[in-house]
Amino acid sequence: MARAHPRAVYDAVLRTAAQTLLTLAADPDHLGARPGLLAVLHTWTQTLRYHPHVHVLITSGGLTPDGARWVTPPRADFPFPGYRATRPNAAPFRPNAFSRGSFSTSSPDGS
Repeated sequence: MARAHPRAVYDAVLRTAAQTLLTLAADPDHLGARPGLLAVLHTWTQTLRYHPHVHVLITSGGLTPDGARWVTPPRADFPFPGYRATRPNAAPFRPNAFSRGSFSTSSPDGS
């Protein structure tokens, strides 16, 4: 699907990654703030296999919802456990990609 509709799939992957991290960071149990994010889309592996994926850099902390102060995470090395960032990824992907009508599941030639 990514090869047939790259723009829509890449957009959905980037939006899902950002949405997941911002949602987790906003949770008071984790950070309770809005961190800065820098996402990079990679489409190929080192061995030149097609494999679209996203790498994200996230600040160690974030602004409170009112933007008045900087909140640092309880642990300086990460704002929340990594496993928390991977579990919700599958659920938001479908609404991002499919509900906007960006693409259909058929191939470009209609088959």
